Amino acid sequence: MTAVRPAPGRTSGNRGAPGPRWRRSLRPLLLTGPFAAYNRPEMPSERETYPVPTPSALVGTLESIYWNPGLTFRIRKIHVLNPIDIMGCRRNEVASPAPSRDLAKFFKDVARGMERKEMPCYDTAGPKKRQQRAAPMLVDVAYIVEADMVDNPLGGVRADPDRSLALYCKSVRKGAHMNPYLGTEDCPCEFSLARPEDFEGAYTHCPPMDLGWVFHSWDRTDPGRPRPRFFHCILDHGVIDVEHSEVAAL
Repeated sequence: MTAVRPAPGRTSGNRGAPGPRWRRSLRPLLLTGPFAAYNRPEMPSERETYPVPTPSALVGTLESIYWNPGLTFRIRKIHVLNPIDIMGCRRNEVASPAPSRDLAKFFKDVARGMERKEMPCYDTAGPKKRQQRAAPMLVDVAYIVEADMVDNPLGGVRADPDRSLALYCKSVRKGAHMNPYLGTEDCPCEFSLARPEDFEGAYTHCPPMDLGWVFHSWDRTDPGRPRPRFFHCILDHGVIDVEHSEVAAL
C-alpha cells in the first residue's frame, strides 16, 4: 500500500479531482437496523463482513435519502452505538444474471397475467444457477453518522448548496426516495436525526480498539484504472474519526 493524505484543495473521496466549491455540514444522522453486512472486497467468493460500516457504504446510504449528481457526501465520523455482534448464516444467491430472452418472456407473462388477474410464478434463474454462500452479518446495529454535503466536480452539473441542503433535510423528515440499507439490500435500515442522548453507546467508555484496514473509497485519479483506498480504522471510545485517519491506496 501507498500511504496518502488528502492535500489542500483536494477531496478525500475523489483524489486527483478538483476540490469542492462549497461544503455544508449535516446534522448527525442515526441509522438503525436488525442486520448489516459490509463485505470485504478481498473475499469475493465467501462473504466476510467488516465489523464496522465503510465510508463508501455510508455515502450510498445518504445518497438513497437524497441524491443529486452535482453533489456528494464526505463521512467525517462514525459512532458505533451497539456491541459488535456477528451472526453466521447462509444465503441463496444467483450465479449469473438472467438471460434477456427469459426476462422478455417473464414480462410478457406478467402482462397476460394482469389481464387475466393471475400473476405467473416464473423462476428466471433456475435451480442449477442458484448456490448457497456463507454470509456473516452484523446483528442489531445502530450508528450515528457525521457527514458533510460537498460539491461533486465530476458530476457534470452544478448544484445549489442551500436548496440541496433544504431538500436533504426534507427527505430526512418525510422519508427517502429510495429505501436505504446498511451494506446490502438484504439489510434495510431506519433513519432519523440523532438526539444528544443517542451518542452514549456500548463503547463510549472503552479504550481505543484497532480494527485494521477498512475499505474507504476509490481513487479515480486515472479514470480508466480506479484504485481501491483503505483507511486505518481506530474505534476510539466508540467513535471512528474517518476524516483524520491514515489513508492508503493499493
